[in-house]
Amino acid sequence: MLFTHGISAQQRADTADSIKSWLTFLASDEMKGRANGSEEIEMVAQWLSIKYRQYGLQTIGNLKDFVQPYIINDDSSFIHKNIVGYIPAKDEGDSNSPIPYVVLSAHFDHIGMSRFPVDGDSIYNGADDNATGIVAMLAIAKNLYEQNLLPDCHIVFVAFSNEERGMRGSRYFCSSEVIPVQRIKVNMNFEMLGRTEEFGRSRYYITGPRHSNFQDIVEDFNRNREWEIADAGGIVDMLFRMSDNYSFVIHANQSNTCVPAHTIATSVGMEHIHRVSDEVGYIDIENMIDLIEHLTQLVIFVSGKNIEIKCM
Repeated sequence: MLFTHGISAQQRADTADSIKSWLTFLASDEMKGRANGSEEIEMVAQWLSIKYRQYGLQTIGNLKDFVQPYIINDDSSFIHKNIVGYIPAKDEGDSNSPIPYVVLSAHFDHIGMSRFPVDGDSIYNGADDNATGIVAMLAIAKNLYEQNLLPDCHIVFVAFSNEERGMRGSRYFCSSEVIPVQRIKVNMNFEMLGRTEEFGRSRYYITGPRHSNFQDIVEDFNRNREWEIADAGGIVDMLFRMSDNYSFVIHANQSNTCVPAHTIATSVGMEHIHRVSDEVGYIDIENMIDLIEHLTQLVIFVSGKNIEIKCM
């Protein structure tokens, strides 16, 4: 399997422009912290649908305009939305060997505004948490589309709402079984991919490494590449249960099966998570450009027919 190990100067400039403009939009003061149930998060959902169509994603099942609507606690006054699309595998499967799914995910909600301003700032912009994850997921879709990279698995892209309120969007997605849980090869969830102060550049960590052999597979992929898996210590086990990947684990367990599901991040974020200081100015754009190209190639790699990802 061949990969491009670099991108042209024009591609890099285009990627940089996209990352900057998308982050600026999602984490702008005008988005007021992308609170669930707000006009602003509805704007983001519509924007995501437009981007999905722009980069050639297809709808799944009977979902219209990539929208999976749901309500919370029987309250129909606000229709919450996950945004779901996919890129089909390059070859068709058959009834004896159905094509598996690689699920890429990130949450687009944040926590809104504070009642107690800090130095006059009351907006939780949520640039790293989790505009960066959404931007990375979109940029991977853009790369696959523009570079005509064809996967061996169906690649599903899911933008979740209500992660900040108990992972309700991802829990609903998993329980709805828009895609059969038994056919999910792996969930790669993206969160806090923009800051490099803690572990340095060209490093990311994977939550819940003991849950499956996914980290071993990534380490094999990283060999002879500049990217490394950072040692974030025991906190990776706690963080494993604190993001949308864990909804896949819970639902799979309830279905007497197992789904390898992990979050990829570059920062633990304890100094800026859920603070008004989480703004675009602190994001390492250059590192994100390289990371997104790396993750694009990783997605194609793990979709390979010879790559077996197993729960431990």
